[in-house]
Amino acid sequence: MVNNLLKDKNKAQIAVLVTVLLFVFILGLRFDFYFDLNDDSAIRDLLSGNYSGVPEAHCVQLLFPLGRILATMYQVCPPIPWFSLLLFGCQVGALAGCGYIFSKKGTSAAIISVLCAAVLFLREFVFIQYTVTAAMLCIFIMLDILEGSDHRGKGVKNCLIFCLAINLRSEMALLLLPFIGLAYLIAIRFKLKELFKGKVIAFFAGLILVTGLSVGIDSVAYSGQWKDFRQFFDARTIVYDYTGIPDYDSNIQFYQDSNISREQYELLCSYNFSLDEGIDVNLMKTLAEYAGKNRMGSTGSRLYMAVYRYIYDIAHGQLLEYYLILLGTYLFLLKTGIDKKNILLLSETVALAVLRSILWVFLLYIDRVGGLPERISHPLLIAEIAIALCLLSRDFQEAKWKKSYTFSIITMYACMILLVSTLKVSSITEEYDRKEAVNNGYKLLIEDLNSRDTFTYLDVYSMVGYSEKLFDKKQNLYRNYDLAGGWISKSPAFYAKAKMAGFNNPQEGIGQGKAVFFDKEAIQECMK
Repeated sequence: MVNNLLKDKNKAQIAVLVTVLLFVFILGLRFDFYFDLNDDSAIRDLLSGNYSGVPEAHCVQLLFPLGRILATMYQVCPPIPWFSLLLFGCQVGALAGCGYIFSKKGTSAAIISVLCAAVLFLREFVFIQYTVTAAMLCIFIMLDILEGSDHRGKGVKNCLIFCLAINLRSEMALLLLPFIGLAYLIAIRFKLKELFKGKVIAFFAGLILVTGLSVGIDSVAYSGQWKDFRQFFDARTIVYDYTGIPDYDSNIQFYQDSNISREQYELLCSYNFSLDEGIDVNLMKTLAEYAGKNRMGSTGSRLYMAVYRYIYDIAHGQLLEYYLILLGTYLFLLKTGIDKKNILLLSETVALAVLRSILWVFLLYIDRVGGLPERISHPLLIAEIAIALCLLSRDFQEAKWKKSYTFSIITMYACMILLVSTLKVSSITEEYDRKEAVNNGYKLLIEDLNSRDTFTYLDVYSMVGYSEKLFDKKQNLYRNYDLAGGWISKSPAFYAKAKMAGFNNPQEGIGQGKAVFFDKEAIQECMK
């Protein structure tokens, strides 16, 4: 019997491998894989040496340990796209890992789990974003804890995967950490005594250890000449992501008292702040502090608005395709728990609902400018769906549902997955075709810039629509242009690039005629 189980599991694992390879192959036939944002390609440029001509481990967005490893790999073998391979490999690996986890339940369960995960993350496999990659690693850990045959024996592997996730995108890994904790509580059936056993303590101690070491090494690495820039970067993040820039005329007294001119204000609004050396760390910190006080309001009013927006978004069908699956799953869980008086299942369902509400209200409370981006909202919802479906799957195995009840649930999920996949394929195809068309113009611009002897600074917002292919053939060489703002600006790497062009900073280079600035109109002219 054991041999038969092993054979079935091996068959299921082979089926998973074939399914994943077919999925990647078919996707690759229709689409080229893109970096979702120019943030991702900027990280690649720093690591590979495309930005300044030398691989740079201080890429700001990744924690330094991972940045150091990738920069070293680029130094050793420059032609290999290491960062692209890391993102793509992690996502495909997480997808295959999902299937392997469910392979013990049979070939059908393994293949269905892979297809469901592929559909939910379909866009993120075409337009790849490092934040989502980190989330996929964390979701794999949740599934491994919930569905692993021995959840207490998975500690070392999952700690290493979490270490990779937190180095890749620390904010996303920490945001999903409560879900990982809840998954562990569900795996031990809320038997709190289990939490004090050696292997359980070792697992959570391991998570704390890899987090502490990674953050600690990162803090040390960003001391010295990078320290002021890190403070500038943090203040910039507050201003552009959370508070916005206060209107000049309405806050003229503040701007005059802070010696911030209207010209500097306009550069800040256009995001081209690197063109003025007067916009330094002190100015940005002053602006962030004032904007925070000016916009945030009282704690009570912000909390009220966060709860209101949380309820409003659910009631008005925001992210409808995900909430259809979620609400259906919650209804089935509650019905099953009430009908069978399963207090444990009801407690786990309520705990999941409470945890997700806390996380969403928190994110709405901090109130990002422009709302919550999809690279955060989608992984959060998919993580919740994964835990909810695991609860439903466990109850199905233990409670032995009636065939009619089972058939109705399977039919409902099949319809929802079909609907979601149809909507996603349509939207992805439209987005992809639009991106291809837009990028044709940008390619003309870049060819023109590379042919010039003069260094060029580009208007930031005019370049937002441009993103590069994940596996485009590129030489890791210095480029003769840069953005006039953005998150790399004012960093030591930014000034090192300027010095290679023969001047110390953009203001000096433009003043000496060694550099020029292309505004929106000049960029559009080159793209024709």
